[in-house]
Amino acid sequence: MRLRRLVIFALLAAVGAAAGWWRFGRGLEVTTVAVSRGTAVEIVYATGAVEPVHWAKVASLIRERIIELCYCEGKTVAKGDVLARLDDQEVRAQLQEIRAREDFAKREMSRVTELIGRGATTTQAHERASTDLRAAQGLISVQMERLDDYTIKSPMAGVVLRRDGEVGEIAEAGQVRFASASRSRCRLSRK
Repeated sequence: MRLRRLVIFALLAAVGAAAGWWRFGRGLEVTTVAVSRGTAVEIVYATGAVEPVHWAKVASLIRERIIELCYCEGKTVAKGDVLARLDDQEVRAQLQEIRAREDFAKREMSRVTELIGRGATTTQAHERASTDLRAAQGLISVQMERLDDYTIKSPMAGVVLRRDGEVGEIAEAGQVRFASASRSRCRLSRK
């Protein structure tokens, strides 16, 4: 009886060991599948550069100190946006002087016209006053055009690629201050 219990106990231990091995010791279950053809991914490694389709170099036409500069590198700007301002105090002072001359010429023209109506002056004096007034008005037009050169504006809508210069530096005539692009395209080369 004792032997019988020992054999039953040994059989139960063997069954328990086999069940434990079956559950935990036999490793991962692997499922096999039939081989089939599928899609593959093609990877291309390339170097390249983004080049603008339309671009413009914006340069100062005059040599003067930069007093204002937009911090718009890498940002979008609209056509006509101010990119930089140069010191225009001297030109503005000259414009005030020319406007004072124009004001004097207008008063002189009015006085000479009145005198000519009375017959107290010559037509030559009237022509001289008229010429002085037109000359002053012409100088004002020239000075206003010159004053526009002290403001550097974006010639087109686009992205500012590079900004050269800082406030306080002297902008040389013809020196590139900004480069901007309206659209870009990417040009790649394969490795």
